[in-house]
Amino acid sequence: MQPLDIDWLWQQFQPFVPFKRVVVALSGGVDSTVLLHLMQQLQQQHDLSLSAIHINHQLQTESDGWVDQCIELCERWQIPLQVEKVIVEKSGHGMESDARAARYRIFDAQLQQGDILLQGHHADDQAETVLMRLMRGSGVRGLAAIPAERALGHGRVVRPLLPISRQQIIDYAAHHQLNWIEDPSNSDRTIERNLIRHEILPQMERQRSGVKKALVRSAEQFLESAELLDQLAEIDLQSAQLEPLQLGCDVLLELEHGRCRNLLRYWISKNGFLTPSSAVIDRIIYEGLHSRADAHPLIDWFGAEVRRYRNSLYLMQRAPSEHEYAPLKWDLCSALQLGEGLGILSSVKQIGAGIRTSLIVDNEVTIRWRAGGERIQPAGRTGHHTLKNLFQEAAIPLWQRERYPLIYIGEKLAYIPNLCAAAEFAVEKDEEGLLFEWNPQ
Repeated sequence: MQPLDIDWLWQQFQPFVPFKRVVVALSGGVDSTVLLHLMQQLQQQHDLSLSAIHINHQLQTESDGWVDQCIELCERWQIPLQVEKVIVEKSGHGMESDARAARYRIFDAQLQQGDILLQGHHADDQAETVLMRLMRGSGVRGLAAIPAERALGHGRVVRPLLPISRQQIIDYAAHHQLNWIEDPSNSDRTIERNLIRHEILPQMERQRSGVKKALVRSAEQFLESAELLDQLAEIDLQSAQLEPLQLGCDVLLELEHGRCRNLLRYWISKNGFLTPSSAVIDRIIYEGLHSRADAHPLIDWFGAEVRRYRNSLYLMQRAPSEHEYAPLKWDLCSALQLGEGLGILSSVKQIGAGIRTSLIVDNEVTIRWRAGGERIQPAGRTGHHTLKNLFQEAAIPLWQRERYPLIYIGEKLAYIPNLCAAAEFAVEKDEEGLLFEWNPQ
């Protein structure tokens, strides 16, 4: 049996040396409490930069009391604690998945370069997850279950207790007289994971001892297979990818069906979106790849969507349902976040390109969106052109045109980012100008 002590735990950190800061995800349950207790001892031995973070999902009436207990625990052990409240948005994937998505958004935003976020998942969690995903018909990647470590934001998530059983953790807590929170929902057997934990796995263990260990071994083998599939997908991506969020349909259509599905899953996950179900992947293939050339299919799922335009698939954040965006003022001092699903605008000075900086000094710069009927004379071209024609020439996808930011100086359309400057605002050959770039994300 794997020992649970600080010497063993310290060895788990060696692959991540040097690291900057260690943050423990503290729920207040026995797993994270034991992990924090071990880390508090390691901090004293190795002078670590240690802190904790507690996410209040606001799903239980006891939530505020759990916050108080975590605060009291961290004060007693002299560990800085950050408490964050989140609103759990329903996605149709279940409360456990939705709560996980909410807290990971916080984790992602908090982690800095060189940071490690520790979570208290253990071997029993792993076995339960494998069985739960088997029951749902998950593929190889899903059956790899909980990874021991992975990148998140600018840091890494590490789960050092994965080789440790739940009983070892409880024994450790009892030996050190630790107090922890018991979430009453953990005994609710209408919740799938609890049913597996309290009834299905114990019955299986009575029939065949060692089932949990076997499931954990299976997860390790599935992980090896998933890594090989990722390597294959990366090879295919080199041929199919036109831009990070754009794939060529011709290459995808040449792939065998299973290989195409593998590539789509990998591409979506690599770009930070929630991996869709098999049914959604099939829709991307049949409605997206095999649609008519003049069709404009949309396949969406929680927080993401895939669209086809001409001969490409585009992956993006799900668009807001309302497209009437208010104008934004821009002081040009830094990049401008346009809002959810709209991307980022930035500017850079360049000789002989862009618009004259002198025109900006006494005029307000605003960002507006297409209202209809806009016209502009692009620098270097004769006559005025409609926005519609310019977008068609540049092969701007239809749905992107409604989200496309237009830069106005005063009341005049002066610049279409990534496309052109208006002739009356354009710089001369040797004059310093300001270029604008839009990253639609």
